[in-house]
Amino acid sequence: MRNIRQYGEAIDPRGEAQLKLLAECYASAKNYFGSRYSGPKSLMQLKRHRQNIRDPLMQTDVPETFRLTARYWKLALDESVAGIKSEWANTRNRVRKAAARNPNLSSDEKHYLNFVLRWDVILSAILCHQPFEAPDKLPEIGERTHAIHNLIRRYIRKYHGAAPIAKRKASFMVDSAMYRYRQIDGTLYLEITGIDKGQRIRIKLRDHNRHTGNLRIVLTDQGVVINTAVEVPTMQKRPENRILGIDKGYTSLFATSTDHEYGTDLGKLLSAETERLNEKNRKRNRIWAQINTLELVGDKVKAQRIRDHNFGAIKKNRQNNRFREQAKSCINHGIRQMIKIERPDVVVAEELTFQSWQKKLSKQVKRKLTRWMKGYIQERLNFICELSGIFVLLVNPAYTSQICHHCGSFGKRAGKTFTCPSCGSMDADINAAHNIRDRLTDPKIRLTTSYEKVKLILEKRQPAKPAV
Repeated sequence: MRNIRQYGEAIDPRGEAQLKLLAECYASAKNYFGSRYSGPKSLMQLKRHRQNIRDPLMQTDVPETFRLTARYWKLALDESVAGIKSEWANTRNRVRKAAARNPNLSSDEKHYLNFVLRWDVILSAILCHQPFEAPDKLPEIGERTHAIHNLIRRYIRKYHGAAPIAKRKASFMVDSAMYRYRQIDGTLYLEITGIDKGQRIRIKLRDHNRHTGNLRIVLTDQGVVINTAVEVPTMQKRPENRILGIDKGYTSLFATSTDHEYGTDLGKLLSAETERLNEKNRKRNRIWAQINTLELVGDKVKAQRIRDHNFGAIKKNRQNNRFREQAKSCINHGIRQMIKIERPDVVVAEELTFQSWQKKLSKQVKRKLTRWMKGYIQERLNFICELSGIFVLLVNPAYTSQICHHCGSFGKRAGKTFTCPSCGSMDADINAAHNIRDRLTDPKIRLTTSYEKVKLILEKRQPAKPAV
């Protein structure tokens, strides 16, 4: 699926006010559903939410508090439930990975935990401290059952995210029965159902495209953006012959196992943006110091005047948006260039999580990695490779940048240079890309293998030192 955008604007101030009110009411309904049904007690209601949640709600006075027609709050319910289900799926994956890396669990206990995560009935009963009838397929773990149940509850509390709350009340959904296109004097308009029954809000469009299915209406400072998802044909999957390992870097977007680098402009862009922010923050810190001094001596009027005239958000948001669009352009160009030149059948990448930033990295490096947009890079890599019929596989990233891909010896990395005690110096990112490619076929190092076990495995493979 690919997102298509259409731009427009409300034809009068009354329509613009109605759109804002509709977005606020829609977000309030979503927030109610998100906070009400995201907990463990509602886990079983999510399976058939229209029968278990929507139909009982229609018999109460709750929908009247949303100030929306039935179609709108039902769409808000569907969207909120989809978000809750997605968060539960992510939580299960996080718990599985944590359990797989827990050295204190036996194989039977891990099997039991994974089995419970697949059964909503059992998982809900355990989380709510309720008895349940164990199916025949459930593994037996004896006296450890109570301890494993407590561990599951701790894992869920740790990895289950907050309720999906809409902070920006600036968008809502409409289905195919809630809008229609109308052309008047050569101009195309989109008419959508208003907040009151029988009311229509007219939006003037900038093009003549007509879409079908559900639409998302997003309100921005520049006007109205209409988003719709369309199905994009993908290429047929090719045989898995050419495997390409890639290392996601900072100075360049990708370094590959074919000794090439792509997206080198991204590193320059990120460095320039980081330096700009550092300089801007230094200037702002001096102004804040002046404000604090004025408040200490009692001149609060001047302090407030300086605060009002030096910390605007319009220019800041414009600069941030410009940088994001430039970075996205570099990322998409680098990915497409890599696929065009390398023509891989399988792309092997690291699974990067960036945990424990606070302990390991400096403030400047954290800022650079935050602007690295690793989530967007992985998302676009998956999407563009899917269009091209290329598989994307993730491998364990532990020590891929600290061992030599030629002999397997541990070496030292200093910036872009990796030094092996046996093979000498080489490009660090290229070396890591080779190790990532080889990690795909490593039978002992799996995606969930802890970094401590990975280190022990690699130490056993170290080449023997020559006798003196």
